[in-house]
Parts: sequence; C-alpha cells; structure tokens
Amino acid sequence: MQEIAAAADAYIRMIAESTEWNLMDLDGLTFTDNYVGALAAIDRGKPGMRGPAPTVTEYGVGSAMTVGVIRDGKLRFRLVINVNDLLRILEIDEADVRNGLYTLAHELAHVDLCSMFYRSFPEAFGAPPRCGRRYPPLFLTSFRMWDEYAASRSPQDFA
Repeated sequence: MQEIAAAADAYIRMIAESTEWNLMDLDGLTFTDNYVGALAAIDRGKPGMRGPAPTVTEYGVGSAMTVGVIRDGKLRFRLVINVNDLLRILEIDEADVRNGLYTLAHELAHVDLCSMFYRSFPEAFGAPPRCGRRYPPLFLTSFRMWDEYAASRSPQDFA
C-alpha cells in the first residue's frame, strides 16, 4: 500500500505542476478495497451529513469519487478511489498506467471545478442553494452535468 501511496503522491504533484488546476482545497486521498464502505464512513465534517452514495446503474458502477468535506470550517475535497484503479499506475503496460493516471486526474479536475463552484455559491454545499429565480434542482443538476463533462475533458493530456 505504501508503494501505491508514494506513486499516487508523485502523480498528484506532477498533475499539479503541469496544469493550472487549483488543488489547494484537496483534503487528501483515500484508496480502499472497500469503496462503498469508505464512502459511507467518510467524515463530511457537517453534523447529520451522510456519506455519498456510490454510482450504481445499469450502464456502470462507480469506483472513484470526489467528496466535499468540511475541515477547520472550510470546504475541502477528498478523493475516494478503489485501490484497483490506482494499482494501474504501478503497471508496466503504458495503457494501464494511463488509465490509472486518467482516473486520478479526472478526480483532481473535480477538485478544481468544485472549488470554483462552491466559492461562487458557498451556501450550496449540503443545502438547497439560494439561486434567485432559478429552479434549484435544475441549477444543481446542470452544474453536476457541466462538472462531469469538464472533469472528463480536462485531463485528456493524461489519457
């Protein structure tokens, strides 16, 4: 596990240095062989706020997520990644390394994007946002769609 942690740390530093992403709000990285359990157990730092539900649909199952947490009164973002996705960064095969690196970069892109969003709409974390005459569920759904699209496109250099 230390080998994975060291490799992930090195790649996070490399991504931070080679992009303009703001990763100052990165709380840390949890890699686990119990992804669902890790999401459920995460301390969100806000009383009564549960861990997020993993993505499980007929077309896919999630294995990595960027989770908002409160630390020292400030919103931060913790990456939770299934260890099998991170093991790829230790492989010899370049395609496997790039797949693992892309997963890590994708989640780091969420840190940058979510940091910008929540600096603009700080009340939106864990509560329905006050968004003027906009319909709050539509407002948040459209942000989530944009966030996922941008986080999928941003790390293309690492794919």
